[in-house]
Amino acid sequence: MHCMPKLRGSRAAIFLMILALAAPGAFAARTEDSEETASSESPTMSPAEKARSSYNRALEYRDKAWGLEQKAETAGSEKEASKLLQKTAKEYEKATRALRSAVNDDPTMHQAWTMLGYTLRKSGEFGESLAAYDRALELRPGFPEALEYRAEAYLGLGRLEEAQEAYMDLLRADREHADELLGAMRRWVEERRSAPSELDAAQVEAFAGWVDERSKLAEQASLGPGSSSRSW
Repeated sequence: MHCMPKLRGSRAAIFLMILALAAPGAFAARTEDSEETASSESPTMSPAEKARSSYNRALEYRDKAWGLEQKAETAGSEKEASKLLQKTAKEYEKATRALRSAVNDDPTMHQAWTMLGYTLRKSGEFGESLAAYDRALELRPGFPEALEYRAEAYLGLGRLEEAQEAYMDLLRADREHADELLGAMRRWVEERRSAPSELDAAQVEAFAGWVDERSKLAEQASLGPGSSSRSW
């Protein structure tokens, strides 16, 4: 997963279950978050400066979430993994709140809209996630991170044709992000093969065949004349 820079000036199923069991209102703002925001932003800050501050704080929460996810992958038991993923979900919640503040203060900040789409997607809010990505792309058409992340949201919704179209668009415009999306597609196939899905087996296998074909073509292109090999 690409790390968006700060602005200067088989545990996936458990994670989804944790999100599904979250009580309504679990994503509501908390007093301590409001106090932290107030302490980190000066009253003299402009709206754009406040937005950058909120965005940078959101990246810190996201990075904590990534670290917890990695620990969960190597946890010694399902109980330990579940606890770590609960903490992960809370970090994504905090990141989402910070990003909402950012886009409220500066609605033109395409990076914040993109990352908001990401944290919403990680929280299972695919509809809102797509809306955030769409807004980012309205502000900056062709923004590779938004295109790639939005395609992963399409995968989460089972909108496979749109995910395929996004891959082909990225392949022409930004090979690195296209490769990342292809990796996400392979993981999606593995997860759907091992867990129940709203899609039938034939749909999953048809998509898996397409992904295998694109992976072979991508590997050939990476090893072709004038190209350097790339590890997945």
